[in-house]
Amino acid sequence: MDEMLGTFDKANRAFIVEREEFRRITGKPNVRMSIRRLQKLYPECPNDERGARPFWNRYLKSVLLGERTGNTSPLKQRIVSLERYIVQFREQGRDTTALEKELAEARFVPEHDIDHCDAPAIHPDMRCHAELLEATGDLNEVTGRFLNTLVPKPIPKAESLKAEIEAYLERRTQTYKNKKAVLLVKQYLNLFLEITGEIKPEGITRQHYEAYHQQVIQHKTWKSKRSKANAMQRLNSFLTHLETVNTNLNFKFRHSPEFRIRGANIGQKKQWAVEELQEAIKLSVGNPRVRFALLMAINTGAYWGDLMKPKGQYHGLQEIDIKGEYLAEVSREKNNTKDRITKGTWWLFPETKKALMFGLTKSKLEASFTAFRDEHKLPKFLDIRKTISQLIHDDIGETEARLWRCEELEGCIGSNYVRMFSEEQIADLKRALVYVRGVLIEGKPRRNRRGEIRKQG
Repeated sequence: MDEMLGTFDKANRAFIVEREEFRRITGKPNVRMSIRRLQKLYPECPNDERGARPFWNRYLKSVLLGERTGNTSPLKQRIVSLERYIVQFREQGRDTTALEKELAEARFVPEHDIDHCDAPAIHPDMRCHAELLEATGDLNEVTGRFLNTLVPKPIPKAESLKAEIEAYLERRTQTYKNKKAVLLVKQYLNLFLEITGEIKPEGITRQHYEAYHQQVIQHKTWKSKRSKANAMQRLNSFLTHLETVNTNLNFKFRHSPEFRIRGANIGQKKQWAVEELQEAIKLSVGNPRVRFALLMAINTGAYWGDLMKPKGQYHGLQEIDIKGEYLAEVSREKNNTKDRITKGTWWLFPETKKALMFGLTKSKLEASFTAFRDEHKLPKFLDIRKTISQLIHDDIGETEARLWRCEELEGCIGSNYVRMFSEEQIADLKRALVYVRGVLIEGKPRRNRRGEIRKQG
């Protein structure tokens, strides 16, 4: 191992280096630093040897450059005050780059230097006032110390908005199975925290909310109105949570119409025409992946996540899910993040069962279908679900359409008791699917709920 990097004492979990230049700087026979102490200096330092080594090298470099030789610097009070400000800024999530640079310069001042006056550094929040005093010639050690007394006392960590956000995210992490959803919520709330700064929850104002709304509108990543509406909705959910746990809070301004993202849910949902589905089924012969995805979407309402191979938190489609002529007791992937999961059972068309494929990746399936759709100028894959749901709702009934979508009933009965399809429900859904197959594959005419043939046009 390179001697410059030193050795690692596994028993004490500490790095050690013995070099003449370090002995000369520190006055000690060696430089020793445990991982625990490194983590105090660098909060992002991992807890293992391999991950901590870059931070050990960073520490050695700081020693070699004189950045850690504060014992020889004459600016004791300045160093202590700067270290205190850095700790406060890190707790508040504020940038410490300028303060760290200033601290390094203070530590590098040689012991014999007489050009520097040792006094506490002026707090960054007071430096704008210090500039005015300096312009009039009134800035000195006394006025500098007085300015520091005017800095608002830091908010206790347990009472801060940041602490509330961290607790809220921790609960969501335990509740949501979809970690991506938690990361999105974290992204939204961190943006709001950047706007508010370190305040208590009761310090949230309309100005903060308005600034967040503007940031969401101008955000380069959240381009669609739906994405922007989601960002506002997640913040509103957090504010509702704060109002629930603290009855003294009431953020009425979030209900103002001016903060609504208009157009997020406006517009007719695009659907396939029955003729387009019939034609697509015929064209898919000879294209196994496309036929598999198309028939599963028509038969079970599947999206890409329901068809892919198992991966991480995704159950996907597995051979054990096929029981006889049914896709049995399977939940939709989009519902797996919910606290209560409804599992459905679908009768499979003979054509669907014959076309079944397992172990495909989402990217391969999607690429195959996208090329097929572009070639024949067809609507999007995700719109098939809306089309079939509408067809079953109009021709068979609302209950069968809900069963096909695998959605729970509203109210206490649905949310607490109905978790699996009963035999009667499975039979009702099979009757609806037999009708769908007849219309789309066998070319039978559509009928209304009374069994009468629908008039064309």
